[in-house]
Amino acid sequence: MSFVWSDRRTPEPTTLTASLVHLLFLPIITLALAGKVVELPVSLPTSALKFEASTRYGLESDEEWHTIMPRGKGFVRLGPNTLPFEVSLYHQIHCLEHLRRTFVDSSCLDDDESAAWHTHHCLNYLHQAIICNADTTLEPSYVLELQNGRKVPAASGIDVVHRCRDWEKLRNVLEDNYDRYSHVPVSA
Repeated sequence: MSFVWSDRRTPEPTTLTASLVHLLFLPIITLALAGKVVELPVSLPTSALKFEASTRYGLESDEEWHTIMPRGKGFVRLGPNTLPFEVSLYHQIHCLEHLRRTFVDSSCLDDDESAAWHTHHCLNYLHQAIICNADTTLEPSYVLELQNGRKVPAASGIDVVHRCRDWEKLRNVLEDNYDRYSHVPVSA
């Protein structure tokens, strides 16, 4: 099995043989599938989501955070060999959850290189996911006066309606897939 590694320093992706070292330490590894963007073959209608100032998913809300992930942790099995793929939405949620836990207890980074690598990976991954989704919803602004007296525009994003893909339908599709293939062993 080969993986393609790319970063801004390398104009063309470099094909690498998968190994534990590559999987743990390369900053960006994407599975090469005929060089094309591959998405889950599902049509998702759009739905409206009003952003709210909710405390439901706060720093200490472990139980709430655990309810976000579907059965199978966001992985789906596809193709004749039922290969596992992670749906990006749930990789993003996983990274957000990792950052939340790190924020609550930063001591986990002190002596653990893999935790520090994971945190860097998640920041980088979420940055790219946000840029990729390029939400163009307009948010009303207000004037914020800084401590130095300078006035700048600011926006909270609260009470603004966004057009989103139907994440509930996606969750149902993934859980149906998990129920169908959870008994099948994963093979390389």
